[in-house]
Amino acid sequence: MASDYRADIDGLRAVAVALVVGFHTFPLSVPGGYIGVDVFFVISGYLITGLILDLQSAGRFSIKHFYIRRARRILPALSVVMAATLIIGWFALSPASYNSLAQHTVASTLFVPNLIYWREAGYFDPSALNKPLLHLWSLGVEEQFYLVWPLLLLLLRRRKAQTTEILGALSAISFIYCSVTVYHDPVAAFYSPLSRLWELGVGGVLASRRLEMPHPEIASFVGLMLILGAAFTLTDTSVFPGLLAVIPVGGTAMLIAGRSWILSRRLFVAVGLISYPLYLWHWPLLSFATFLDFQTERAKGIVVAISIILAWITTRYVEYPVRFGSLRYYGATLSVALTFAVSLSAFIIFHFDGLPWRYPADVRRVFATRDYAFSIAARRSQCWIALNANFDSYQPACRYGEILVWGDSFSALLATGLPKPYAQFSRDSCMPLLTGKADDCAKGNAAVAEEILKLKPKRAILFGLWPGTNWQPDPTFNEALRFTLHRLRQAVDDVVLIGPSPIWSPGLPDAVLTFWLKHRVLPDRLRLLIPAENYYAADKVMGDIAKTEHVHYISIFDLLCNSGGCLTHTPASRAELLFWDYGHMTVEGATYIANKLGLARFDTPQSK
Repeated sequence: MASDYRADIDGLRAVAVALVVGFHTFPLSVPGGYIGVDVFFVISGYLITGLILDLQSAGRFSIKHFYIRRARRILPALSVVMAATLIIGWFALSPASYNSLAQHTVASTLFVPNLIYWREAGYFDPSALNKPLLHLWSLGVEEQFYLVWPLLLLLLRRRKAQTTEILGALSAISFIYCSVTVYHDPVAAFYSPLSRLWELGVGGVLASRRLEMPHPEIASFVGLMLILGAAFTLTDTSVFPGLLAVIPVGGTAMLIAGRSWILSRRLFVAVGLISYPLYLWHWPLLSFATFLDFQTERAKGIVVAISIILAWITTRYVEYPVRFGSLRYYGATLSVALTFAVSLSAFIIFHFDGLPWRYPADVRRVFATRDYAFSIAARRSQCWIALNANFDSYQPACRYGEILVWGDSFSALLATGLPKPYAQFSRDSCMPLLTGKADDCAKGNAAVAEEILKLKPKRAILFGLWPGTNWQPDPTFNEALRFTLHRLRQAVDDVVLIGPSPIWSPGLPDAVLTFWLKHRVLPDRLRLLIPAENYYAADKVMGDIAKTEHVHYISIFDLLCNSGGCLTHTPASRAELLFWDYGHMTVEGATYIANKLGLARFDTPQSK
């Protein structure tokens, strides 16, 4: 079909891939660059429909040959990138992340990644950065389109006069579905092939009528402005796709019909010719850079440059030989075989849980901390209950012990470091404060306070996820804390208020693993993302209130942190972490902290 070659469409591909890469690399500069995928969808619908209709008109269309062409076009570069991603993952990813990558690889070889990501989360979630093959969701949509569209056009080959109307009607139904679904299930609207069919269908309608604009230069300019306008005004919070998707889709249709001479220039065409492998390469490399904490503007720029080089190499030495060169006649078989080999390798990785034996024993121990079994030790569902649970849900054992711990889930994990028996009243997401409100937390705390007044323990320890990580003057919090401490002192001589503990982002195991991957040694201390001044401000306010109420105040932050960062582990081993997520202690960490603070001794604890 060389005589039908459209240089401007390759130029349009260049625009689309530049927007996607720009969004993934510098999202603040190109906040709506994700619409480049919508541009690709329209182009695919146009080219595939045009190809099938032309071959049908010539009496040479074959489903078998259609899929052979698709295999030669899609599989070589895809297989190479997926294989490279698995190889890099071997060195860069934890067993859990490697296992997830393997699952996504298998899904991609079966062309259903969009369905897997639909089930897992949204495209704009922070966790998206941890999915090196997330961008292949769009390839899944296109392949699902390729399964249905040729069969549909075969059914319509004897009703050519109605082809455009039927394709338009199907596209309209898909558009309505998308526009409705985006409001009540935006993740489904984003990933579902049903909600994306209309975008490919618009391209199909264009191809079925061979529409051309009466004023192509004006149409091309308006179309390009629509695409660029959407790319620089939409954001990841826009209600998309749906009505807003009409802007880039309409702009793309106008550019295709207008045959833009600007996009036919050599530079645009050159980028367009490597657009597919560039799309494939850039996101895994950016994702791995994030894993390894290379997130500066310069680092991202280097990643994009490497992606462009790899895209050119892939085009020149992988795609062209299979599509046009010496490997053409058995390229489809070779491509399928390579894809099968990648899929089989990924399945083995998935079957063996991400191959944890790749790492030293101490690093594997850090990996295991991410799946820390805390429920039994923390007396989950016994002395640590759900936010909306009744006070009667606390078991009798929760009331026995000279030391009593009161607070949220943080308190439940701290309590595991105390010698039994100890009393415990922990409730999800509920700081130990008497606020006088009518919500579940306030009612539960009021009941706990009454119980403490009856039990009269020798020591009462208050701990929770205090607002120290984003400390702001809050008279309501201060008053509630003051009233709570005053109330407890009526029945308990020794009340201990423990201030905010370090909050890790990402969780401590992930932070430690990232450090190890970069330096090949487990850290002693790591810096927090949250400024130390926030913790000092919280300690100052809470400590002053405790002093006025004659209560011991303890700063965990002072114990664990200094100018070099915060301690990550117990003295036993750098692999024995203090916390198993962003702030909940391990039993070993709680034991170390409780002993250092003297929480189990009835002399004066380490007060601030």
